Amino acid sequence: MNNIAEISRNKKQIEELEKLLENSKSKIIEIEHMMAELDVHITHLPDEFQNKKGQFENKLKQLAAHTEVLFKEKSSQARIKLKNIEKDISKNNAILAEIEQDKKKKLSLLKVKREQLKSKIKLENDKVSDLKHKIATLSKVNFELMDAPSHQVKVTLNYDENIILEELVRKQGSNKSSVFRQMLKDYSNIAKEKDAYKLQVEKLKVETNLAYEVYENKKLLETQKFEKDLKLFEQKMKSNLYEAKIKYEAMEEKLEERDRKIKDLKDMRDHLTLKLNGENLEKHCEYEFNKIRISSFPNAVFEKEPVGNSSYSGDFVFRDFDKNGQEIISILFEIKNFKKDSKNESYISKLDKARKEQNCEYAVLVSQLEIDNDLYNSGIVDLSYKFPKMYVVRPQFFIPIISLLKNASTRAINLQKESVKNNNHVDINAEYIKPDNLEELPLIIESLQTGKLVLLNLDSIDLKDRERFTDLIFGAIVGMKGNMKKIASDSYVLSPQNHKVTEREFTKDNKNINKETNNYLRESSKK
Repeated sequence: MNNIAEISRNKKQIEELEKLLENSKSKIIEIEHMMAELDVHITHLPDEFQNKKGQFENKLKQLAAHTEVLFKEKSSQARIKLKNIEKDISKNNAILAEIEQDKKKKLSLLKVKREQLKSKIKLENDKVSDLKHKIATLSKVNFELMDAPSHQVKVTLNYDENIILEELVRKQGSNKSSVFRQMLKDYSNIAKEKDAYKLQVEKLKVETNLAYEVYENKKLLETQKFEKDLKLFEQKMKSNLYEAKIKYEAMEEKLEERDRKIKDLKDMRDHLTLKLNGENLEKHCEYEFNKIRISSFPNAVFEKEPVGNSSYSGDFVFRDFDKNGQEIISILFEIKNFKKDSKNESYISKLDKARKEQNCEYAVLVSQLEIDNDLYNSGIVDLSYKFPKMYVVRPQFFIPIISLLKNASTRAINLQKESVKNNNHVDINAEYIKPDNLEELPLIIESLQTGKLVLLNLDSIDLKDRERFTDLIFGAIVGMKGNMKKIASDSYVLSPQNHKVTEREFTKDNKNINKETNNYLRESSKK
């Protein structure tokens, strides 16, 4: 009877220990689940903070782009914007530093919490091991007590059950008591396996739930990342559009400023035109000439040309004389005020005809016509290639054209005097000129006016400008009564006034070759 009571007590104690064991195992599963969630949180925490940082970093990039654009502007408004942007940059940098500190702090706390959970799992595992040991010890004691002689159990079996028991005894080669004890052990093992399977199922459920949660978290993170990338792309596009807008506005301001300057210049030009028209351009030219008459042209005559029998006459005639009363130069001036849709070309041929009738050497059209024409706005325009000694100028070049033409005529007269003084023989100096652009044209004309023979090479002039350059040279040569001869594809001989370039072909059949030269050519051919 004592064994039975002890076995009963042990069974109750085993049941209590098994309950404690189940409770510890459940705690372990719960803690492991908490650790798994914590690991997921630790893994994704940097990404979460990176998302936060990314928003501010992108904002900083936008601010930096705006700063770069505003640096190029030098307005007071741009400087004010720069100061505000610098404040925003400092503020965002401070927020980024706070985010980084917060990330480190949270990560550290999560790691500490994980270590605490790990310690709890260890304690529960130790508790489970201790409980299993106690259960195993009590079970062993019960089995030993059941084998004792004092612990005999009488079992009443029916006929079929007895047949089965006898068969089991025969197969195991033992007695009925041993068979019953073995059956009890097998039952106990099956119960334990059942409990173990139950725990495995619970654990599998937890792991499945955790895996599903990890999958959901990963899916959520990928969705968040996609949304973040999309947002960053949209922000970048907005930033690029904003930067392009700022550049466009800056360019618009520059264009507007340029247009304002052009308008101001046009207004100034129109004002000058209106002023000249209001003053009367003829009176303006006469006034400008009279201001320098005594100092620059003391022997000159500048007067209105009387209307004669000619169908067309100019406005003024300028004639200058030397100390002996000999005429140096004469210029017929035609002065035209601004008139809409009127062209300079319509007056040139008539002015050339009037020049010849008035017996003047040069003709100059002082014109305010075609006010937007770049050619006539460029300076003194030489039209000698169309009409001999013909020029078109704006009013501001009225005095310079007189000085230029007088100086050229004076040099030509002095050259003629030197020619007469030296028995009509002049030593001609030759000069080789290879110009690079149209701006060197005055240098060539000046060389010709000083009596030099010019060897001209146009290889360095752009092909598109050569024809115009040649036309201008030809017009100047004709106006100076000189000669122009082509000696190669882009090379010319330019001779000054009163010098003629002759062309001869030197061949053996040429009748102009003397006897001595002919003999020399014959001997050379034999060699």
